[in-house]
Amino acid sequence: MNNRNIPNVHFILPKDHEREVNFTHDSPGQNHVPSDFLPVFHSRGLSFANDKKHSFDPTYIEEKGANHKGGKLYPCNVCGRYIKSKTSLIRHQRIHTGERPFSCSECGRCFTQKCDFIQHQRVHTGEKPFSCSECGKCFRRKWNLVEHYRIHTGEKPFSCLECKKSFTQKSDFIQHQSIHAADNWFSCPECGKCFTRKSNLVKHQLVHTGEKPFSCSECGKGFMKKSNLVEHQRIHSGEKPFSCSYCGKSFTQKSNLVTHQRIHTGEKPYSCSKCGKCYTQKANLIEHQRVGTCEKQFSSLSES
Repeated sequence: MNNRNIPNVHFILPKDHEREVNFTHDSPGQNHVPSDFLPVFHSRGLSFANDKKHSFDPTYIEEKGANHKGGKLYPCNVCGRYIKSKTSLIRHQRIHTGERPFSCSECGRCFTQKCDFIQHQRVHTGEKPFSCSECGKCFRRKWNLVEHYRIHTGEKPFSCLECKKSFTQKSDFIQHQSIHAADNWFSCPECGKCFTRKSNLVKHQLVHTGEKPFSCSECGKGFMKKSNLVEHQRIHSGEKPFSCSYCGKSFTQKSNLVTHQRIHTGEKPYSCSKCGKCYTQKANLIEHQRVGTCEKQFSSLSES
């Protein structure tokens, strides 16, 4: 292996002790450090060890973690994790201090990182800068666009080893895995209904207790779910965030938009199992079955 000129890497050590480490080529493909220098690079999954079974490639720091001037790494004095820049160390230390310097002027919510704060503000402004090139749907976060795009590509990168079922989103994959682990199910002591997530059990138990922890600040009406409160508050604010791409009509709830768009598409997904008549809304099908129109038609035909 050709020897490359590998520069010394300058580490900022705890207790303000600084030193340079000279990496040496003991054997091809291995670069060892002095045995007394044993920091752990938690952030990169790297480590130094005092035995020759462990080696470290300093070019990894050069390429991934120390492209900045001087090649310095800064340790956290709380957990020992090494950070590649001083500004990143300051951000990291907020995990331990609990400091949240970025506050939303709209709702007062605070954040440790500026990027999270900027993403949150889009909730209030309605800005959705990430647009799908296939269908035009927009998102506040780039990651949400990446997940959405898999609908068009058919990609399902998360596969269950037990049943081979695949998923487009990691959250759905994690929830699915709990199905195979029967010990992880959460059971309702009132009705015995089981849930794969404890949070879903907690929400379900509100049905039995009648508790409505989310109340409207305008009229005092209570709700079991926060999402229902958000939808209700649009009655007071007049906000209609769901707009029809065909005619421009807006709605307070997404479900109402979906139902409305069937006027344009002609879709009638609810059909009567007896006479085959189709409806755009489930409520219309239920009304049809309750009145028993098709039964009367069949009985009159059989009599004739």
